[in-house]
Amino acid sequence: MVETNTKLIERCLLMTTDPGDLVLNPTCGSGTTAYVAEQWGRRWITCDTSRVALALAKQRLLTARFTYYRLRPLNAEDLARNPKGTWLKNSDAEPRTFQCKTVPHITLKSIARNASLDPIFAKHEPILAARLAALNAALAAHVTDAVHQQLAAKLGGKARAEGERESGGNPNPSGGDAAAFADRRVAVSIGPEVGNLTAWQVENVVRSANRQGYDEAVFAAFGFDAAAARRTLAHRRENDRPAG
Repeated sequence: MVETNTKLIERCLLMTTDPGDLVLNPTCGSGTTAYVAEQWGRRWITCDTSRVALALAKQRLLTARFTYYRLRPLNAEDLARNPKGTWLKNSDAEPRTFQCKTVPHITLKSIARNASLDPIFAKHEPILAARLAALNAALAAHVTDAVHQQLAAKLGGKARAEGERESGGNPNPSGGDAAAFADRRVAVSIGPEVGNLTAWQVENVVRSANRQGYDEAVFAAFGFDAAAARRTLAHRRENDRPAG
């Protein structure tokens, strides 16, 4: 281990060992692993091929000052978790461990399978289902074709305005009024889960959309790299290719 950050080594030791366990570090460097192990009541063995590293580690460990921690007797949970652990003890004394608070290890799996949330869901799910049914009924009764056309006109105007702003004032190649958007075929490309959309993906999607007769190409991603942004803007300005 070449990382000398004490917090990192401390976290690894606390997750994987109990007080009294033995920690081995065959490349001690400045002795950080041994220092953290001594601080948290772990036995340790450390070595190195460099005399400089050994001298640094020896000086650090001999001159270090460690925080005092209170100890407590072992309980059933400790013994069940580590029945063969050496723990902290003198020759004939009772084994002990640190007197400290523990926190649960929270994961997405534990949240999804948290049985204590079931009563909350059971209480509110019928209420939400009734409200959703009422909302759908109201929309079905009051949202007419005229309202649909009005919303389509707003969306079309917003799309044209954003296209002109992004293209430096040039009109949107798709043009037309809101009604023209109703019959247009749109290809949607989702960017990578991690990282930005690349120019390679833009080119492939545009070519595929052209071959299959799509009118528009929409890219959804967390971010665009510089080349992808330039290619997308260039395709927007070309009348013979779908807008990106």
